[in-house]
Amino acid sequence: MACENPKPTDDDGGLAPGPALSYRGECPSYARSGETMIIGNKRMKLHQLYLSIAALALAVLTSPSQAAEAYWDYKTHPGNACFAQFGYQSDFLDRAPNYVVNVGFDQREGLRIVCPIVRDNAEPSQLDASITTTRGVSCSFFSMDRAGNTVGEFPEYATDNMDPGGSILKRYFSVPKSEVAWNGYFAIRCTLQPLEAVYSYMSGELAETTDWGT
Repeated sequence: MACENPKPTDDDGGLAPGPALSYRGECPSYARSGETMIIGNKRMKLHQLYLSIAALALAVLTSPSQAAEAYWDYKTHPGNACFAQFGYQSDFLDRAPNYVVNVGFDQREGLRIVCPIVRDNAEPSQLDASITTTRGVSCSFFSMDRAGNTVGEFPEYATDNMDPGGSILKRYFSVPKSEVAWNGYFAIRCTLQPLEAVYSYMSGELAETTDWGT
């Protein structure tokens, strides 16, 4: 049965003298003054209720399952960011807007280039990287500490064909967090035979950025 002009009562059945009112029977709890809420048979100040709700929301947002979650932060670099490792080979490395290519250095060791990686996270994290090249290229991923010492060198672990003829390959590298130094840096080093090229390379860190614009 719905309430019709219900009378405010106190817990003894009389008229409630204060600003907080509740109703008997099927009538909902009600707070006229906005200061007190009747929940069941318990009185609760509204500011206490709001604080409880806020605390519950904060607990959900900062729960370990969400606070510990990280995301891959990827960056793509152009192949023309790579440079010859040895100065005497520089004249044989041509740059285009979309690649670098060995135009004629044909000694047995090939033309060696270094491709620097820009990162925005100073803390150790798992790494995922790749480089897109022509088929006759060999590459390794290097992890260094801030003093320039090599922490680890990692060969490619897989490749994908990027064209139907299989002349362009994407080469993949994976680096565990244990092989990344705090505030360290990375590079990919490749050896190009004549007319072999590097088109682009990509690096990803499983971490939030620590670059806050400074």
